[in-house]
Amino acid sequence: MNTPKNIFLKSLYGLGFAIFLAVLVYTRADKSKSEFSKVNGKLISIGKSSLLAPRQDTVKYLYLLIDDYPKKFEIFIGKDFGDFKPKFEKLDNLRPNDDVTIYFDENFQTKDDPINRLTYFIDREEEPIFIKGDWEKNASLFLIGLTIFILIILVFLKLKGKIT
Repeated sequence: MNTPKNIFLKSLYGLGFAIFLAVLVYTRADKSKSEFSKVNGKLISIGKSSLLAPRQDTVKYLYLLIDDYPKKFEIFIGKDFGDFKPKFEKLDNLRPNDDVTIYFDENFQTKDDPINRLTYFIDREEEPIFIKGDWEKNASLFLIGLTIFILIILVFLKLKGKIT
């Protein structure tokens, strides 16, 4: 016997939460430089590995340390198929003692982490050196579209009496 399943309201709450998270990610990824936290300082070190993250792929990550910020910055620079490529990247041009400005985000989950993984822009004096790619925007738009598609299916199943 086929009895309708009671999942409609629970599914609506779950889909609403997914859309909420996607919108949060999109709004963070869509910020301008001036909306991020920033730190200016001299570049102390730049390297492909860190003792704080010993298992990372040394080809796809760079670690920057500047004098006016206690954490290292981890920058993803992978350019292989399927990687979340940066929109713009000239980090090879950086040298120790360069004056840099790093625009980054910080949240409750990353506050105590010794590495900041949320770098969005890096400038050397007035010259752009790094701009994070658009993968967060694209992923959040995909998630919103998928959620709307699932919502349409749920409404269709509700109208057909398959779920309640």
